[in-house]
Amino acid sequence: MTQKYIYILFLSISLSSNAVNLNLSGLDSSNLNQSKLNFFLVKLRNQNNSFATKNIEIKLRFDSISNLVQTNPSVLSKRKFQPASSSTSNGLIPYNQDQIKDIKRQALMSFAQPVGVQKINNLIQDKVSDKQSLDSTVYQKYDPGKDQWDNVSKYEYGYDNSDNQTLLANYFWNAASSKWVLMTKFEWTYDLNGIITFYSFSTLNNLMNQSFTPTKDEYMYDGNGLLFNNTSYILDTLKNQWVNGTKLELTYDSKGNKTLEMTSVWNSTLNQWLHTLKNEISYNDKGKILLYSSYTMNNGVWSGNSKYEYKYDNNGNKTLNADYHWSTYNNAWENNYKSEYQFNSKGNETVSISYNWSQQDIGWIANFKNEHIYDEYDSLIFQSNYVWNTNSKQWDGQTRTEYLFDKIGKVFNEVSYDWNYSKVQWQDNGKIEYVYDNNGVKIVKNYYSWNSDTGLWVLSYKTTFSYNQNLNQTVETSFDLVNGQWLNDSKTEYVFDKFNNKTLNAFYTWDDSYSNNWVGQHKEESAYNNDNLKLMDAEYQGWNYKDSNWEGRTKNEYGYDSAGNLNETHNYQFDITKNQWEENFKTEYTFDADKNQTATYNYIWNSNENQWNDFAKSEIIFDNSIKNSSLISPFHFENKALVENDYSFINNKLTRTNLNKYYWSTKTTIKQSQLKIHLFPNPAKENICLVGSSGYCTMQCFDQQGRLMISKSVTNFEKIPVDDLAPGLYIVKVTSAEGSDESKFLKQ
Repeated sequence: MTQKYIYILFLSISLSSNAVNLNLSGLDSSNLNQSKLNFFLVKLRNQNNSFATKNIEIKLRFDSISNLVQTNPSVLSKRKFQPASSSTSNGLIPYNQDQIKDIKRQALMSFAQPVGVQKINNLIQDKVSDKQSLDSTVYQKYDPGKDQWDNVSKYEYGYDNSDNQTLLANYFWNAASSKWVLMTKFEWTYDLNGIITFYSFSTLNNLMNQSFTPTKDEYMYDGNGLLFNNTSYILDTLKNQWVNGTKLELTYDSKGNKTLEMTSVWNSTLNQWLHTLKNEISYNDKGKILLYSSYTMNNGVWSGNSKYEYKYDNNGNKTLNADYHWSTYNNAWENNYKSEYQFNSKGNETVSISYNWSQQDIGWIANFKNEHIYDEYDSLIFQSNYVWNTNSKQWDGQTRTEYLFDKIGKVFNEVSYDWNYSKVQWQDNGKIEYVYDNNGVKIVKNYYSWNSDTGLWVLSYKTTFSYNQNLNQTVETSFDLVNGQWLNDSKTEYVFDKFNNKTLNAFYTWDDSYSNNWVGQHKEESAYNNDNLKLMDAEYQGWNYKDSNWEGRTKNEYGYDSAGNLNETHNYQFDITKNQWEENFKTEYTFDADKNQTATYNYIWNSNENQWNDFAKSEIIFDNSIKNSSLISPFHFENKALVENDYSFINNKLTRTNLNKYYWSTKTTIKQSQLKIHLFPNPAKENICLVGSSGYCTMQCFDQQGRLMISKSVTNFEKIPVDDLAPGLYIVKVTSAEGSDESKFLKQ
């Protein structure tokens, strides 16, 4: 029989607790077995043997099986289930989960005969996943006098169907009443994109009457995901109802730029919102802020807080930054401060001038000026700073720096100038010369001072640099030039390992009065193993002249197990009197096969007995059969945590003093997986049509060997030629803003 029409079957899912209700609305059950259904594609035959359209909705509700399924003999004849109980008052029979899933599958297959290589059970799949959600943690403390564990505090957690945290509640234990007393509570709700749409917070005010000051926040977003309303509420404990508190309203332009922030408070006497604060923002056509104004409402009248104005050139460079203040006398904005900027054709800032507004002169008074000059390669060659002289009404120089570059663009000369007020001109002050090796690496910096008597530069100081083969700087040495001879001044040494970790940083100064040698001032060193894990770090506070060695401050050593987990830290302190490192404390860690840290042992060094003494211990017990992917928790665990024990050293032994219990429950998540993209006709000869995308998408067609056969941008219901493809099965991958999906079709 020739197929004349194909229609879309829209499927919606409703999830409840523990059973299924399959209901086909808008379709007479007597015609059910005559329907042909496959992948949302349905054709319906009327009594006059003609085809007609009919919208069909399938709802799956997990509570019972409908009469529609029960009265379908082709379903019930295939599986004989024993009902868990007799028929309910509404004629529905409950089944267990496995029976429910199988009946649903059989029901769908009985009146949904496949028309292509795809089958309906590839489309409708109930993915049931059981996860362990952390519901609460309870902290207890051991009372040795009563030999019992006493409750101290508790945290409760809640989550939505997307595993977002929705609740965090903190309690303390009231021993007098033997009850948990709520102290603080946070609640959140989220939209489908995981964005917070509601937030509430409450806290305990008074322990005796347990009065609260709960607050909550609601967030509203527009179609572009932009927040446009944030309303806060406070609970009226006398009336036990939420009352308005504060409100933030935001508006945006067509490009999503925020143009208004309006803050209001609720006036219960007037029973209306009263504006308190607003910020107005305007933009140019490129989205840059032109004006930002902030106002406060005073006695029903807006008064300004701050205002900023910006201007830009055609290249987007900011040419004006103006600040205004509010005049309470004139009830208007008045000039305060501004900066103006100029740029060259390449976008480099050449001049910036700042001004202050003078109410006395009723005009702008210049303040500071910066000038920048660039060469043809956009390198800065002059940088000058000026201050405005209000007496002479002209600019006086402050500092100026000139840069000279070599042919490869490296600075080789840097000259600084001071302003000579008597001559009203720049005068030489200092100069730095840079020397590079053949690879362009800096090896010397020479420092000069200007001798105004001779009119010559005088070399006075230099710094040399050395590098290893990886061009890591290894030595930096400074010298003073005295009577024509270079004298050592200071030195810094660096050492790097094969991983380029800095393992030594030592600073020295030259001692020409006592030892005539380099004297250490400060040193840091570290070491790493072949896996690039740190083995040691140490800090030294100076040089010991008496013993001619470094005087330590603190040192740490680290150990690892075969899996690379840090299993020991060992701390030492330097004993100045003994001139040696002394044991201080150490910590040992143990891990299980899943890299969970299962125990921590703390020790302190007993110098009198020359041994380690137990100090404290903590341990966490895990259920390693449950992995992180099956956990819902505010914390990250590789496996399900059960209990955490803390021990203290009491009466010469480790005694368990605190424990933290983790309480979990099973959360069953039922998610229906259905293809968003559908292909028809299927099988196909000349063309296929893609259904399911709301806009443009990228379609890629692969053969069974994974070779790309077709790649193009398509829209919903667009015909895609496939007549050039060889007969066989093909995989179609579709990607759009909505996500990605895959489907298959058979080419005949």
